[in-house]
Amino acid sequence: DLGRGGHHVDSYDLALGDILLLYTDGVIEARNVEGAFYPLADRLAYWTRDTPAVLLEDVRIDLTRYSPTGLGDDIAMVALQRVA
Repeated sequence: DLGRGGHHVDSYDLALGDILLLYTDGVIEARNVEGAFYPLADRLAYWTRDTPAVLLEDVRIDLTRYSPTGLGDDIAMVALQRVA
């Protein structure tokens, strides 16, 4: 029941062109052959992407390369860009 219990609300200002990436735990819990978790935050710190579609495709490709034996969980990603 979402009406019970505490919750916390944060708000963030997105600058024009900023991209917000939302993802399920299956993304960051993907493991490589050594058992290390997928380092999404590290990857994003070095990537510059112009559009949400390009970002999503790049993460998907990188994630499947990182976990060559397959993903252990389902994944979902949504990327939104502030345009106005």
